[in-house]
Amino acid sequence: MNIENYMLLMIMMKIYIYIDVSMYGTGAYLYQLIDGVEYSIQFVLVQQTNIEPGKEAYAIYYALMTLG
Repeated sequence: MNIENYMLLMIMMKIYIYIDVSMYGTGAYLYQLIDGVEYSIQFVLVQQTNIEPGKEAYAIYYALMTLG
């Protein structure tokens, strides 16, 4: 398989995002799942203080704006 075909294959596959929120920050992991194997695309981590209610919604917003 040459590289051009491989990149086309990855472009045609779905992209997934995993988001995690804790008391200390927010993290997001963008990846593709190809044949049961996760291929990392990008990671985002933001340390935060004073996390307030609605932090999950903010985490989704922040991850999509940063990774998009």
